[in-house]
Amino acid sequence: FFRAPFFCKQLQSSGSTVDLNVLLNTFYLCIMDGSSSLPPKALEYLQRKGVAQLMENVMHELMVTMPEDPVDFLINFLKYPEVPKVMVTGPPGVGKRTQCERMQEVLGSVYVSTGDLLRAEVQKGSKIGLEADGYMQRGVLVPDAIIIPLVKARLVEEDCKSKGWCLNGFPRTRAQALAVQSSGVIPHRFVCLQCAADVCWERIEGRRKDPETGKVYHLKFFPPAEDEELLARLEQRADDTREALEMRLEEYNRNIVEIQAAYEKMMVQVDGNRDADTVWQEIEAVLAERFPNCSA
Repeated sequence: FFRAPFFCKQLQSSGSTVDLNVLLNTFYLCIMDGSSSLPPKALEYLQRKGVAQLMENVMHELMVTMPEDPVDFLINFLKYPEVPKVMVTGPPGVGKRTQCERMQEVLGSVYVSTGDLLRAEVQKGSKIGLEADGYMQRGVLVPDAIIIPLVKARLVEEDCKSKGWCLNGFPRTRAQALAVQSSGVIPHRFVCLQCAADVCWERIEGRRKDPETGKVYHLKFFPPAEDEELLARLEQRADDTREALEMRLEEYNRNIVEIQAAYEKMMVQVDGNRDADTVWQEIEAVLAERFPNCSA
């Protein structure tokens, strides 16, 4: 194991090609499975300190950024703690926002919703918002030329860089997944919530939003307080109709398999038909395993 760098140089000098994937997999197995001749004390140290995960993160950042000066880059990279990056996907009404908000609280990360980003542009009356609104009203996907730059710009803002992020509802196509991956937007975990169509409709039908606070309620599962002013101002999203839902579900089902393939190695599938607390318990366990230093 410790002779790996020397071994690589020998292979290169002899004209052989070093398979980086094989080398990294061997490294990982040495640390995680103990399948090496490492002294027990050294192996225990590497496992306890999470060196395998650290090396995986380092290699990932190097391959994505390809800095001119890798040594200087790594010095700066290792100065700061790793921040959680989580994507959450699932059909409309599955409860992505509910679970993302819980992740935000536990991980201390920034909650980012593509729907909120687009609706904010619509509310501002921006050129992007006006163009996107027509697609949203019809319940069809907003074109990549609009949504991809919007997401990428949000995830490099200072709060996302320093705290990490939980991204709700993106990517929605394989093309979007590949586009953000190529720019270095790669999650540590990709949570895929699954849910039956009739359950989705029941959850969407009763969904209401307070335009003043942005808080989302459900008339059955998470009812608002008996406050006349609050009840009077609650709004139902324009695209929360059965017709729009059917179109969105069709779009989701057409794309989800290819999206899952793009995130296969970091994907976790969760049954979203259950109540929110049960779903959260399963997600929380996954987060605690990947982010042991957080409060999950």
